[in-house]
Amino acid sequence: MFHTWRDPNESVMLYNKDMIENIARVTPSEWDMTSLHANSQLSANTRLVDKGKGKKTVWRLKNVELEPVDESMYGVFFSGDCYLVHYQYEGGDILYYWLGSHSSIKEQTAVTIQTIVKDNNDFSGNAVQVRLVQGKECLHFLTMFEGSAIIYKGDHQDVLPTTFLLQVTGTNETNTKAIQVNMSASCLNSNDVFIVKKKQAYFIWCGKGSSENEREMAGCIARRISNDGYSVIFEGQETDEFWSTIGGKQEYASSEKLAIATDLMPGRLFQISNASGIFTLEEIPNWSQQDLVPEDVMLLDVRDTIFLWVGEKANREEMKESTNLALQYLKADPSQRDLDTPIVVLKQGHEPVTFTGFFGPWDADLWKGHRTFEELKKQIELENSGVPS
Repeated sequence: MFHTWRDPNESVMLYNKDMIENIARVTPSEWDMTSLHANSQLSANTRLVDKGKGKKTVWRLKNVELEPVDESMYGVFFSGDCYLVHYQYEGGDILYYWLGSHSSIKEQTAVTIQTIVKDNNDFSGNAVQVRLVQGKECLHFLTMFEGSAIIYKGDHQDVLPTTFLLQVTGTNETNTKAIQVNMSASCLNSNDVFIVKKKQAYFIWCGKGSSENEREMAGCIARRISNDGYSVIFEGQETDEFWSTIGGKQEYASSEKLAIATDLMPGRLFQISNASGIFTLEEIPNWSQQDLVPEDVMLLDVRDTIFLWVGEKANREEMKESTNLALQYLKADPSQRDLDTPIVVLKQGHEPVTFTGFFGPWDADLWKGHRTFEELKKQIELENSGVPS
């Protein structure tokens, strides 16, 4: 199972965020567009077709129809909705359809159909269609909004919320976004930067493990949201006003590993499954909470600890064998890992901050109403037959 270890030192190294997100630091800030188009390999490696300065038009799905979004709200998304973004550039047209993590299957199906219709009607079927799921936005999509994309909870509003806690992730205009989390100190994370707004109180909270670039990008987003001045607060120097604004002090993800400023990914995530009849362990690149599959057991390796996350719909065999597989994983590591490395088994919906802190913005409601592939298939069949589910 573990014959794919590629290098004796590979597992010792943590993975550079920019490398995993395919950001080429060798690319100059002012690109030579001629050389970019001439060098198709560079475009492929960075996942960027251009600098994101082309013409944008944004619609949101409303009652299965497309409704134009005001230009002042470009780059603002709500997790309960679906959006279509047309991007026009020198090389052609791209249609990005974005699916909010709390949008319905009906809405997701409708925006997919609307994308196809718009492509056929407006672009003779020649546009590039890109499906994006919240939390898995590609670099070019984020670049189009100059690193100031914001994802709020709930359904679309014409006026931005005035009270919120935003978790900012990213280091530059190609990989930064802000995601609303619960207004609670328990959602803080020493590895990130947060924007706090409530009435007249306005803060940027910088975790000990956040980098200067992350703080700069948080400042850009804060200025976009409001012209009001904000206070910058560093972890460990919080005022009483700050704690009062977010509901008081609580335990949050603040482990020693998270409190170290680094551009390295904190570990590796694997999916354990026996759906094919044999146990397989598949590594998930560029992972996030959305990659945790309720039908399976997931293995998170953060070097000093192995976490086994058990999905609520995982089968008994997967649960029974997961610890043994974790031991096999440690034994197979060519860097000669300590076989006494702690193995922590936790259940979906009961994750401690020592686990959730590795996933960036954590959405406790992500799996509400989750359906398996077979359940979704049955629902679609019933809807197509006109029989109520």
